[in-house]
Amino acid sequence: MLKVLLVLITGFGLSHAHSFDNYINSKYIEIKAKAKDEGEGIIRAKVQIKHPMILEHVAKKYGFEESYLLRNIYATTALREKIFEIHIGYIRRNPIIKFSYKKNNDENLKIFVADNHGKTGEIQTRIRNYKDSNKTDYGISRDAYLIEEKKLEQAFELENINEVLALMYGDVDIRESKNILTMPHAELWEDVGLVFPCYGEVHITNKKSFVSIALFDNQRNKLLAVITQYSDNMIDYSIPIYHSESLQVYGLGKDNVLYRDSIEFVVPKSWDHCL
Repeated sequence: MLKVLLVLITGFGLSHAHSFDNYINSKYIEIKAKAKDEGEGIIRAKVQIKHPMILEHVAKKYGFEESYLLRNIYATTALREKIFEIHIGYIRRNPIIKFSYKKNNDENLKIFVADNHGKTGEIQTRIRNYKDSNKTDYGISRDAYLIEEKKLEQAFELENINEVLALMYGDVDIRESKNILTMPHAELWEDVGLVFPCYGEVHITNKKSFVSIALFDNQRNKLLAVITQYSDNMIDYSIPIYHSESLQVYGLGKDNVLYRDSIEFVVPKSWDHCL
């Protein structure tokens, strides 16, 4: 409670302070998850993670000794076959992440999360409307482009997109692509009655077989997230972010080519309220 009072006195947002207080007083990271069998071999999942996401510049501004950031989120079947994995550098607090995957004859889904302080969370949820009458095995491949943890840590610290790409993927060709990245809607920051959005949800989707996907904030030249794409699975992700002037996404294809897409939008010049 003392920490909450301190951050409130220094001007830290009430909802953010409450989120931080819950995090500090909890032994584990709180997770909620839902999954539904949509038919035709597709499972859609929605995961909400209670985490304050105290970014580096916010920590410095409000007197925190260090940042508090989610780092890894992954999903497995009950048999621990990994079907989704994302490494995070910079997304909004209490994120809701959505993804889809090919059905694999397992009616349960497990979610694991970890942050940069070693705090973890785990949950298992039963897939709604799960149909197993045909006993079809959709054969999710374990094949994926895995980036070393040390390289990922370095990548999130860098502030140059080209240097990050070279570190993670080496010397590869880059080609322009379209319609990989969309922003279907933006939430309004209603706590103080503002009429412009602080937060948005980006949607990454493509029919091409990528093995790794990297999302960047052009305004800050920072890596937001890296998705390890299991190559026989779907590319259908929604990730909550803080708004920026421009975003870029790179998908590494099986042909060892990086495919780039970007979106731009108008945002307020001041970000003091967007923690």
